[in-house]
Amino acid sequence: MDYFAPARFDPKDHINERLWATSVTIQRAIQEPRDVASPDDIGAQQAMLRGDSVLPWVPDIVGSQWRHRDALLVVGTAYAGFISEFSGRHQKNTIALSKYYDLASQPVGIFQTQFLETVVSGDYAFYDPVADLLEGLVDPVKVALFDLCRASFVRRGHGYERRIDSSKETQRSIPNMWNGLPIQSTRNSGLAHGHGRGFAIRRQNASLLLAAWRSTEYSEH
Repeated sequence: MDYFAPARFDPKDHINERLWATSVTIQRAIQEPRDVASPDDIGAQQAMLRGDSVLPWVPDIVGSQWRHRDALLVVGTAYAGFISEFSGRHQKNTIALSKYYDLASQPVGIFQTQFLETVVSGDYAFYDPVADLLEGLVDPVKVALFDLCRASFVRRGHGYERRIDSSKETQRSIPNMWNGLPIQSTRNSGLAHGHGRGFAIRRQNASLLLAAWRSTEYSEH
């Protein structure tokens, strides 16, 4: 079975359910679509759509036993863009904008399954190497894999119907905004996120693997 097979992960994780239900509102409090409507604007791809719409952030990939004492938290920096019409990554590892809109009205577990089957599965530039790293080290049901920034943090490309957003060096470009997007702090083996609201916390006695991957390592291919 594939390391990131959906059957190994929790489709009803309560933190993910809360993130899915509230992240659009929080995103608008941080940055409205009009704030990222021009080429080279930097922010959440989920707010760089067409018109005034915003899509939910990406739920964490959490194994069904991620709270186990032997679990491992794997933490990156920020998601790269993965919306088909706006991303340069391999198209088989993207989700079409229309599909994302459809998924936004579904339970978070439905999106998680789609994300695992399309964006994660077969992603040779990022998720496959992560799976190779973790294989034999920890059972996937005891893994929580997520980025400190739950939005796809990108520099907007040129074009309306289609464009290529970039994740290269975005965090370094405007550090104040990067610090404002979902809180990046760990304390007592927990991680809070939510632009100062602390609306979701992952906290348990698991080991923490802080992987300082640059989003450029898996975004432009």
